[in-house]
Amino acid sequence: MSSLRGFRLQKLENTMRFVNALTGGSFVSYIADEYGGKSFSGWEVDKGSLFHYLCFAKSDDDFSETERNFLVDRLERPQMVHLSGGRTSREYAFDMLVGWTVEDLLAQHLRAHGHEVETVGDDSEREFLLAPSARPDWLMDGAEVECFVDFLGFWKKQGYMDVKPGKMKRLLAGTATMYCHDLVHGQGVILDGEEILRRCGGEPPEPTMHPRWNKETFQVPWS
Repeated sequence: MSSLRGFRLQKLENTMRFVNALTGGSFVSYIADEYGGKSFSGWEVDKGSLFHYLCFAKSDDDFSETERNFLVDRLERPQMVHLSGGRTSREYAFDMLVGWTVEDLLAQHLRAHGHEVETVGDDSEREFLLAPSARPDWLMDGAEVECFVDFLGFWKKQGYMDVKPGKMKRLLAGTATMYCHDLVHGQGVILDGEEILRRCGGEPPEPTMHPRWNKETFQVPWS
């Protein structure tokens, strides 16, 4: 039984179903096979063990003292505040883990369907980085591509996905490409400037104020 609650528990459950659908095995087995026996740089902390407890620990007491110290050292430094966005170290590490899991399996799935996909992001070694750059997640068919995942089915429910202004500018300029995947409904799309214009009736979308973020975003129709 996990101590995760609310949307993170749903995020875990959706990720578990996704792993089973693509691999035929369990999420627990995938974590053990993929990360077991591998340690974080500079620490004798097994990635497989830590990742398992991030998902299924009932309390922080389930983590070893070394694992707790590792999370504090890597994720509770002042320079991590802007990355964590108010999340605890455990919440941030959990979000990174499920993101890496889905990203890696999507890359495998796309390769199986004829695409050339290479993982090239700063965190491709699956380490918690203090100062990640803006490098793309993948090189896909020769293009730099960032992977975005909707774990909870929001895009389909609301009918659109939100794109930040800087990202929209690069997409429309042809200097960025996104692979966007709805984990709940199994929908994926390669989103570039041409695709955005197609979805928006031939004209760039107008900015709108996001009700929760209190920042401007661009709404791109999702279907």
